[in-house]
Amino acid sequence: MVLGVDAPLATRLARALPESVAALLGASLLFVLPVDWRARRMTLTWREAARIDWGTLMLFGGGLALGGAMFRTGLAAWFGDALVA
Repeated sequence: MVLGVDAPLATRLARALPESVAALLGASLLFVLPVDWRARRMTLTWREAARIDWGTLMLFGGGLALGGAMFRTGLAAWFGDALVA
């Protein structure tokens, strides 16, 4: 963001590290980064991750994916035009 979208480094990073890879890397770091190194306590344990309401996360992710697909295909514009008319 500091260099701008058209900077060569930014375009290379965007190609090599898409949003999905960055999200997986960030989620993986939660299991590796320590909160208390002496007690061997990490930021997120597997037991804590198992208690996450994954259904709600999938619902939001599916809604965002569906919305993105609607904009890419033009269906959102068609719905908007149909509602205004």
